Amino acid sequence: MSDSPHKKEAYVSQRPPTQRSNVVRLRDSPGRAVEIMLNCDPTELQHTICEVLGLGYCVSFTATSDGGAVSIVVFDGYTRFKGYGRSASHFETSIREVLRLARGEA
Repeated sequence: MSDSPHKKEAYVSQRPPTQRSNVVRLRDSPGRAVEIMLNCDPTELQHTICEVLGLGYCVSFTATSDGGAVSIVVFDGYTRFKGYGRSASHFETSIREVLRLARGEA
């Protein structure tokens, strides 16, 4: 059997940062970020993921560097649509705004 990564169900793909990259490791604790996500409407999160996939884009959820908020980024090639929330309701509003932008709505 081949050890080629694309034939495995899950694998690690190291991506060394380029020079002058702003990529940083996240802090040890996600702070309030997990709590914010747990308090979000799961239907809204599911709808967001499905809509982004339907657009052919990629979505990422992560804790902000200070751990006090959750960030959402939708990737369309080199374009990023970004938002964040410091509470569940703020994050849900941000999700709707990011989706609006990703759909091309003004």
